[in-house]
Amino acid sequence: MSDKIEQKYVAYMDSENPSEEFLSSLTVRLKEEEKRVRAKKKNAIKIRVASITAAGIAACAAVVLAISTAKSPALPVDKTTLDYAGTVNVSALDAKPLDILGDLSEITAKELAKRLDESLDELLVSESNNFVNAQNVDEKNRRELIEKLSSATETTAAPSGKQCCYMAVFEGEEIVKFSVYENGVVTINGSAMRFK
Repeated sequence: MSDKIEQKYVAYMDSENPSEEFLSSLTVRLKEEEKRVRAKKKNAIKIRVASITAAGIAACAAVVLAISTAKSPALPVDKTTLDYAGTVNVSALDAKPLDILGDLSEITAKELAKRLDESLDELLVSESNNFVNAQNVDEKNRRELIEKLSSATETTAAPSGKQCCYMAVFEGEEIVKFSVYENGVVTINGSAMRFK
């Protein structure tokens, strides 16, 4: 009896066909699935190509970096020439003390003025104690500054107002830095004295 049921079932199933509506919806679903799978494969290929390209660029950069570090050893940095921001203060490199003026802690404004008048190579002015890209003082302003320093006397007045920083480079590459404040007070780096 079970054989007959099986035969009837098989015969019935063989005669059954899917409806046109089912076939059309199945076709649409299969096409959508095919598009999704293709898009996934394209994205996977793009990711692989991008990964390979990035790895290649990183390898090239590593080779260039290895070559450049192998060719030029790092130079030691003298910590005394660094300012508080951690950058090299170029104006402090290779500065020789002023032998003629003696110890800078005892230098007066008049002695500095005399030296500015006699053996000045270059006089730079800046709003800060950094003289990279600083401007040269013109002849007229240099003369006025020398006159001011020549007539200055020691004072206890505190500097106040806008600060003008100067760096005087003398023959023989000797350097002196000094500041003139808005209230007329003059300070010389290395000296505790103030002048007005």
